[in-house]
Amino acid sequence: MHLTREDIDNISFEVIEKVFKKKLPLLGLSVREPQLEMADEILGMVKNRSKCLIVEAGVGTGKSYGYLIPLLTLQKIDRYGFSIIISTGTISLQEQLIKDLSFQNNI
Repeated sequence: MHLTREDIDNISFEVIEKVFKKKLPLLGLSVREPQLEMADEILGMVKNRSKCLIVEAGVGTGKSYGYLIPLLTLQKIDRYGFSIIISTGTISLQEQLIKDLSFQNNI
């Protein structure tokens, strides 16, 4: 399946309005502006057919959810359209990412 720009706009609304602004607070998670900006940048990257995106954000901004939610949503819809590669600097960050990925199943 090839996602159109319109498909991605619809997914963007779903991710930002329904997941970040409604579902995450119901699960007791706070939503931070950098998460919304990151999700928007990621969805824009896919919409514009860019090849990569490098994101940097401070401690406690919710980076994991900021990139996992839009990427996993896109991959669920278009499983073979692209790959997701996430690089971390430490084993501690890898372990945190594994926890965050397992929590994604609740969203």
